[in-house]
Amino acid sequence: MGNGATKRIEDIKVGDRIKTLESPKSTKLVSAKVTQVFEHQVAGYLLINGHLRVTGEHNLYINGRFLTTSEVRVGDSYLDSHGRYKKIISVENYSGLNTVYNFTVDKLSTYFADGFYVHNEKGRELFVDNAFFGSVRTGGDGRATVDVKLPDNLTSWRITSQAITGDIKAGFSSSPLLVKQPFFIDAVMNTEYLLGDHPQILVRAYGENLSKESQVTIKIKSDTLGLSKDITLKAFESAKVDLGSLTEGNHKLSITGQSGNMSDTLIRSFKVIKSRLLAVTSVNVALSPDTKPQGSANASTSLIISDLSLGRFFPPLANLAYTWGDRLDQRLARTLSQEIIKSSFDDSIIPEKLDLTAFQAGGGYALFPYSSADLEPSTFVAALVGDKVDQDGLANYFFRQFSEAKDPDTAAMSLFGLSCLDQPVLLLIDNLSDEKDLTPLARIYLALAQVKIGDTEKALQSYRSLISEYSQKQDNFMYVKVGSDKDSYLQATALMSSLAALLGEGDADSLLAYTLANSGKDVLLVSPQLITIAALIGNTKPEPVSFAYTLNDKKITKRLENGQVFKLILSPIDLESITFSDISGNVGLTTSYLAPLDPQTAAVDPSVSINRNYSVKGKVTNNFTPSDLIKISLPISFKEVSQDGCYQVSDLLPSGLKPVTAVFSLGLDSTNIWYPYEINGQKVSFCVGKDHKGNTINYYARVVSGGDYQSESALIQSLISPSVYNLSPAGAVSIK
Repeated sequence: MGNGATKRIEDIKVGDRIKTLESPKSTKLVSAKVTQVFEHQVAGYLLINGHLRVTGEHNLYINGRFLTTSEVRVGDSYLDSHGRYKKIISVENYSGLNTVYNFTVDKLSTYFADGFYVHNEKGRELFVDNAFFGSVRTGGDGRATVDVKLPDNLTSWRITSQAITGDIKAGFSSSPLLVKQPFFIDAVMNTEYLLGDHPQILVRAYGENLSKESQVTIKIKSDTLGLSKDITLKAFESAKVDLGSLTEGNHKLSITGQSGNMSDTLIRSFKVIKSRLLAVTSVNVALSPDTKPQGSANASTSLIISDLSLGRFFPPLANLAYTWGDRLDQRLARTLSQEIIKSSFDDSIIPEKLDLTAFQAGGGYALFPYSSADLEPSTFVAALVGDKVDQDGLANYFFRQFSEAKDPDTAAMSLFGLSCLDQPVLLLIDNLSDEKDLTPLARIYLALAQVKIGDTEKALQSYRSLISEYSQKQDNFMYVKVGSDKDSYLQATALMSSLAALLGEGDADSLLAYTLANSGKDVLLVSPQLITIAALIGNTKPEPVSFAYTLNDKKITKRLENGQVFKLILSPIDLESITFSDISGNVGLTTSYLAPLDPQTAAVDPSVSINRNYSVKGKVTNNFTPSDLIKISLPISFKEVSQDGCYQVSDLLPSGLKPVTAVFSLGLDSTNIWYPYEINGQKVSFCVGKDHKGNTINYYARVVSGGDYQSESALIQSLISPSVYNLSPAGAVSIK
């Protein structure tokens, strides 16, 4: 205090004098007067060095500048009452409802709290739109009193009350509550900017006690930015204020207006970040008691825990069991998948009867009933149900196809069919394998023939050679890049997954997963998928799959059956504290989270593309005025080989703009306008499928405030395979 004594903060009164530093750079103590005192309740507080109890938004002088207490870290240095720096040795978080006290100091706005040099120019800074719910008991006159501390919003609230009596009679009332001041300051600005932005904010003064001729002086101050500006303007007029060079971190802007004996202080908080550009990252690991999930340090992380043993095959088998259609491969898929489900998962199921008579033609099998025999479906009949058909007739068909073959693909496919029927064709396989310039497809069929006839050593050599030459990794997927279109990729990948499964190679699952996550146009996939799944099930030991996790001192046990998955979404604190135990079976963990993306080093995928332009009234431009409504256009395109499924398109609006969704109310042309499924700050997100007929996403934005702003890249990213993404060029916009 001014007399050198100390006083509990809850006992301080208006008019008391305290001692504070003349400035953070000086050790001279000066006297200052307490102008206002405050008492309010908060949900949680920080305890610093075991004795300073303070909320996260207050300012301490740390490491040579004012920081909010939420930014303080152990090891930082604070300024004490003697003008000396001391170390922060502990920062503890406490929850629950607590009463805290504060006060403002004339002119300097600083004081010492438990030996810490703090800054608190109290103004209107609590702006929330939360509802209050309470219950009271009335007196005999039907009246009751409720005390509610309102935030600093100058707005209209609505009070709604419902009452019920002891004899079950009810009543209802609603009335407005107007919150206003005779003089107040308003500032138009955003809550977040990018490092490198040069924003201008709009400040103005309003109030029923002002006239158009009233002179207003406004002081704009920010200790964290080193900003101090004074302006004079007339009431109801706007003034632009340049915030200057921004520094990364959390900032507060104090805007104090005065007109005559009236004053108002507005405190606006905002943060400056390096980038908003984030992309989904996925990490897959086998779950163990030592697992520490990888995820985001400042946002939520999604955890998906799955059965990696027998249960992982149930979902694709269930899909195959309900394959629609009457082609040969579709009938095979339905019946055989049902038989596998019966033997491995549910013995109560009754598989559909398989009758291929209508598909038999000339010893071989046709794709459609009563049509000509086709070599490819015939080979899959031999591979899947060769013991249930006329083997002699089918073998003669394959020998005939081999002898008449005009290309190695046909010859190799014929030999694969013959090997599935246990025909003595090893010498023919070896002779064809020795030929030069075999196509990748012929090499795959020959390797399948080798493994079927028992020559697994040569089959393994062929498989590894093909994987080395043609395989591509894509998140959890692997595909074989053979041919020039998506169908060719899928055909080769499906056959290679079968080969890998028959050989017991670890890539079988990732190859199969690619074929399950993508659709072909004119290629048969269900038959090789069945070969793969049947082989993998044969190599998998059935075992129960369960695990336990402990979070917030609570242990929960989960059991996964028939391909079930379990999902958690965790905060950074929970992600750090979660542990796993009692793991039974083969359990997998996939974590997905948003991570910063550097456009300079991003491994973009050329199979998708995105661009962006801004326009005003049909004219493409990056220069706007405050009254403009800006149309943002995002042209997108997909190559035929791109990943199937939904893609997230995320545009990052410059800090001087905000998205507009009320298109009709503004009289805007709504033709071909898209509506985002999510708006999160400056991030505007849409979902578009690969089969999207249009080629451009359009939406509108309005101006928040003037200045020069960065325009970060827009992102298109597959939700099925996050590594498939691309970026638009970055740029800049100017608002004058």
